[in-house]
Amino acid sequence: MNMDGFATVEYTYYEDDSVKTEMYFDAEGNPIAPQPGKYGVLHEGDLVTYLNVDGSEHFSFRNLLSNQLVIAMLAAMIAVVASLAFGRKVNLALLVISLGAIAFMTLMNRRAGETRAQLEFFYYYKQFFSSYPMRKEIIDNIWLFVPLGTVLYRLFPKRWIWVVPLGLSIVIEGIQYVTGLGSAEIDDVISNGLGGVIGVMVAGLFCEWRRRKKEP
Repeated sequence: MNMDGFATVEYTYYEDDSVKTEMYFDAEGNPIAPQPGKYGVLHEGDLVTYLNVDGSEHFSFRNLLSNQLVIAMLAAMIAVVASLAFGRKVNLALLVISLGAIAFMTLMNRRAGETRAQLEFFYYYKQFFSSYPMRKEIIDNIWLFVPLGTVLYRLFPKRWIWVVPLGLSIVIEGIQYVTGLGSAEIDDVISNGLGGVIGVMVAGLFCEWRRRKKEP
């Protein structure tokens, strides 16, 4: 049994001999999921989709948000617009939703493993233009924290509030490192913090525009 939780892997291939699917099995030959809902993966270019025990696509918000960048960014934009358009009660609800989405994408629906870390600054950013997976991971980590920055500013209109998303990201990476629920990465903190800053800036500019509009 290897560190990922399976003993053998069964592959299928495309006509160009690149890997299409991989399915995981334990030492007795039974299907096994190293992570919940991940009995295997389907490779489609740079996209990776989790598969069910029968090899069909496993429907989950993780698959949807991870593979459909446009949908993920649209969801973030809708949350930002809703935050700007409505008052405190809606923003409190959006805060809970935003924190839940962050927890789901970074910690939940994962199985603990060995400690992993990438502590080189801008390791992924150096590959931003040459690697789609790296570019996508950076953008994913940014948009995930944009609504949180906007909501926090709407609830607590202070420019320094951007440190909260940054601090939350550091806590998450620490939990990932201690529990093995993911790889602790400096670049994730940078991207998450940048997303929080963008969200705060959007909310700040909107509030300033609205204030000036009300002035005689």
